[in-house]
Amino acid sequence: GISGEISISKQEGRKNPSYDILNFIDDRFTAIGKWTNSSGLKIITNPRFFNGTMVPPSGVALNLAGRHLKLGTMDERPFMIYKTEGCEGNECWTGMVNDMVVLLANNLGFTYEYKMPDDKKFGGFNSTTNEWNGLMGELLANKIDMIALDLSTNTERKLYFDFSFPFMTTGLRAVIKGESEEGHFFFLEPFSDIVWGLIFVVNFT
Repeated sequence: GISGEISISKQEGRKNPSYDILNFIDDRFTAIGKWTNSSGLKIITNPRFFNGTMVPPSGVALNLAGRHLKLGTMDERPFMIYKTEGCEGNECWTGMVNDMVVLLANNLGFTYEYKMPDDKKFGGFNSTTNEWNGLMGELLANKIDMIALDLSTNTERKLYFDFSFPFMTTGLRAVIKGESEEGHFFFLEPFSDIVWGLIFVVNFT
């Protein structure tokens, strides 16, 4: 298939993984390099940026060492927890996202401060004014450098913003109350006999 040969090890997960490094050029993705477990990262062609040049846009740092970042966030428990008494500055924030920020700051050598949006909103798009509010609006206005929060993605947001790799995924679940708590076959009760019969026919024919 398109993903190539895949083999799985119980101890290590996927064996001999290989990933293409893609650059979005002329409305399509073009492979410019490859990463493998054995050889590491190899760039074959220098990446092109949106202005068509090989030179990174001005104002974009190649690393974060020594930089001071303004991180937009909100009180969204348990990911970001804000306390107002007995603390000041970054010490007032705890939570899972804060722990990740602290770890990244220590590893990458940057300092930071948290900033909450004036309107206390995550960020929505107004199709009448063509403007974003909340955290999204402040990011576009360069009032903050990054958003540090459990922010959900949707098609509209992805058109304007880049998101990090998800650190948490959730799946849809249906919870159905059974009619009886007794019996060994209570799990069959949500569907009728006809439906179960059709499922049986489809799976075994």
